Amino acid sequence: MEERNRIRTEAAKDAHWPPNSGGNIINQNSEIWTPAEFMRPMGGGQKLGGIYEMRIYTYEPGSMGELLRKWGEAITDRETVSPLAAGMYTELGNLNRWCHVWPYKDLEDRDRARKEATKLSNWPSGAPGRIKQENKILIPAEFSPMA
Repeated sequence: MEERNRIRTEAAKDAHWPPNSGGNIINQNSEIWTPAEFMRPMGGGQKLGGIYEMRIYTYEPGSMGELLRKWGEAITDRETVSPLAAGMYTELGNLNRWCHVWPYKDLEDRDRARKEATKLSNWPSGAPGRIKQENKILIPAEFSPMA
């Protein structure tokens, strides 16, 4: 948070920041996501997949502790099927949200991994109280380090 505040303070000194949106922005939402304790460091030029599946779940208040505990217990087994690129939860903004990002070579690889994961005794790992689910298939841009 200290680095974020420092950067925001510096940006506020720039007469061209924020840039003029030309009236195109009608809504803006900011969230700060924190990696789960069991996550390995992100970055480092990891070449994980050609596509990524991003799943964002919203839970009832008070559910996040149990969710993180269950994921922490199960993730080692789940990663024998495919690696987890990101596992994180919101700390600021819309709360009680859990995001997990899975890399795959292609959609067939995704289907294979998801079928194989259901055979694990401790997967899917979750907590009661999920009230919303979002799912996106993402293709990294050519210049992305995740490509």
